[in-house]
Amino acid sequence: MNPMKQRQHILLPLLSLIFVAFIFALSGDVLSKQTAPSQNDSAKFGFITFGDFGTGDSEQYELGKQMMRWHRDHPYDTALLLGDNIYNDGDPADIPAKFEKPYAELLKSGIKFYAVLGNHDVRKGREGQINYPNFNMGGRSYYSFTKGDGLVEFFAIDSTNVDEAQMQWLEGALAGSKLNGRWPSSITRSTHPPELTDLI
Repeated sequence: MNPMKQRQHILLPLLSLIFVAFIFALSGDVLSKQTAPSQNDSAKFGFITFGDFGTGDSEQYELGKQMMRWHRDHPYDTALLLGDNIYNDGDPADIPAKFEKPYAELLKSGIKFYAVLGNHDVRKGREGQINYPNFNMGGRSYYSFTKGDGLVEFFAIDSTNVDEAQMQWLEGALAGSKLNGRWPSSITRSTHPPELTDLI
């Protein structure tokens, strides 16, 4: 087995365990105390995550309304996009109709969206989405960022193009994370499950 495939077999299943650990933390009071926090409690952080949404149809508009209603009762400032952001081929010309309009109220309220690419997003290339300001990808198809005053770090990976450069970046980023050793405060996400990504 070549070195890159070997690293994928080790790293990618590990990433799914990281995510599972985080879910247990959410249900078990690792990230916040069970006592009611104050409005200014910096240890409190909320986010939503969703994918396969960029159709521009009525269901997408309804989803946007429901997320806005949830935001009013349960404030959050971060939305993680899991890929297939713009159907059917990732055409940047479709971004206004299939992202900006359905989620206009969320964007106006200051919620920041962080995207990863799905297979539909790359059919017309990556550049349009990775450089789109409201996807906050910074011109890269894989990247990391921290939230909640350093409470959690997210690692976004490009499961449509798992190559040596990305695997080396991920190894270095995880090892060099300021949150290293503070599981489950790191979360890794991609559009494909790690088992499928491993086969690419």
